[in-house]
Amino acid sequence: MDIKINGVENLEKWLQERMDKVQNIGQLKDDIGILIKEDIDNNFEKESSPSGKKWEEWAEATEEYRRKRGRDDGKILNFDNDLRMAIDYETTNYSIKAGALKGPKYSRIHQMGGYAGRGLKTYIPARPYVGLSIVMNKKIRRLVEERT
Repeated sequence: MDIKINGVENLEKWLQERMDKVQNIGQLKDDIGILIKEDIDNNFEKESSPSGKKWEEWAEATEEYRRKRGRDDGKILNFDNDLRMAIDYETTNYSIKAGALKGPKYSRIHQMGGYAGRGLKTYIPARPYVGLSIVMNKKIRRLVEERT
């Protein structure tokens, strides 16, 4: 992209330098997507929301179900790892999306909380795993500043 501003050569030079650094906006979006995906994965590891709030423990019935199936590893939202493994990102011309984009049906209920199961009788507390932490916001800003 060429920028031509007559009469203000210093500004033109400064703008052109920034634009030259972002010649591949697609790569910048991919790099941001990777950072976000890693941040979401970190929420699973820490068992907490993007803001750092610890997830509510499993219900007693869930703990028993996990033990009976030999899945008592103690990790919340990691029973089969299908939700965690579904975390991905995608970019479009104008945006970056991240989360369980093609994940299991229950991904939303774990993020938002609500009633589920047969007859919607079981309450699932919200255990937000998607979102940007303060640290991630700073990392993204730093990355963009480095590239512009």
